[in-house]
Amino acid sequence: MAFSFLKFNNIIYFYIMNPSLRAFRYNCLPHRLLNWIGRKTMNLKFRIVNTAIMSVLLSFMMTMFITFINLGWSDDFFMNFLHAWKIAWPAAFVAVLIIGQPVQQFTKRILAPK
Repeated sequence: MAFSFLKFNNIIYFYIMNPSLRAFRYNCLPHRLLNWIGRKTMNLKFRIVNTAIMSVLLSFMMTMFITFINLGWSDDFFMNFLHAWKIAWPAAFVAVLIIGQPVQQFTKRILAPK
């Protein structure tokens, strides 16, 4: 039987490395709960950053294209574009945040092997 130390939240715990105790330690509620919270936090961070990047790029390209189509190239082009983009970006962020997850699930359902 081997002995080991486990460090958790700056507290060092002494435990016996027994396979049955090790299985209990990994399957106990606090360990599983902390893993679940960590995954949810990472998923939320990923989702927000992904939404921000996607909305910035798409709203930037679409606003620039539509502004150019509507007004053509002029001296005021960039001022008109920036004014339209500062209105379009928050709307695109909210839209991608709300619609992104259902669209991903729908795509998975369509492409799932039958």
